[in-house]
Amino acid sequence: MRPTRVLMIILEVILIFVAFSALIRYVVSKPTSARDATEIKFNAANAKKFRSLYDTGSKQLKNAEYPEALASFQEAEQSSGQLSDDQYAALKNARQQIATYFESSGRTADAETVYKTLETSALQEGYVLSRAHVPAQALPRLQDAQQFSQHLTEGKQAALVESSGAVVECFREMQQFDDAEENSHQMIDYLRASSSPSDLALTDKYMELAETYSQANRWDMAEQTLVVAWPNIDQVIAHRSNLPDNDPSLMQALFEKDLLLSWLVNAYAGEGKIETALATSEALYNYVVDHSKPWADLGPYGRKQVAAQAITIALKGNRPDLAAPWQARLATLH
Repeated sequence: MRPTRVLMIILEVILIFVAFSALIRYVVSKPTSARDATEIKFNAANAKKFRSLYDTGSKQLKNAEYPEALASFQEAEQSSGQLSDDQYAALKNARQQIATYFESSGRTADAETVYKTLETSALQEGYVLSRAHVPAQALPRLQDAQQFSQHLTEGKQAALVESSGAVVECFREMQQFDDAEENSHQMIDYLRASSSPSDLALTDKYMELAETYSQANRWDMAEQTLVVAWPNIDQVIAHRSNLPDNDPSLMQALFEKDLLLSWLVNAYAGEGKIETALATSEALYNYVVDHSKPWADLGPYGRKQVAAQAITIALKGNRPDLAAPWQARLATLH
């Protein structure tokens, strides 16, 4: 190779190295954009405002000015947008001090109001993080919401059901299915003891548990859970059967059973019980027929969806003989 060519190659290597080094320095020390600078200034201003309001509330708390302190803490929370971990912990601890004082002083109504504020704050903050798909950060706040719900009298069941459902979703996203199952079981035990026969909350929790089992591919447990839930939803429908046909409460219960039976079909199919799955599809199909209107099928799974699900299950199970009647039935539906 000629000396000139060798020199050119060496220079090219040096230029590539210099350019690569410059790129790294640019990425590492990338200048702050106007948008980033504005966001930094906005966050700094919010943090400063939060600190001022929180410090005011802390002084009021020390002076036993509890209503004033709670108002300052609420204003501090509203000033911040999304709370940082430190801000959330500071507000939680301060409010808990006030709630504990109210409880020890026999001011149960005032204590419950504070616990409701704590529950609402924890739930809102947990939801923000959960929707951002950072379940490990969302979980502690949602667990706080579940804990604070225990202190409520008015709206306790609804608060517990909502917060526990959010906790279960976080556990599922983190693939911690055993923890999700345990949480649902605890709520089922609570609802068995406290809910009325006409309440859908218990059925909803059974469905939640069955979904967790399904995500964990524990189809046998999903099946068992849905089989237990079936008479429960029938009981709810029976209690609401005196309502008008178009009453939202009755329609909700009818929809829930439609969904439950469809999930049960999938659970049987997941276990390889093809004939049992299709027998349940038949029960679901007849149920839809019995509760549909002339102008529209009952939902969320109408006759077409039920038939299509049955065909898919039969074909996946290598049972074209069982798919054929459903294919003929589907062809007649418009």
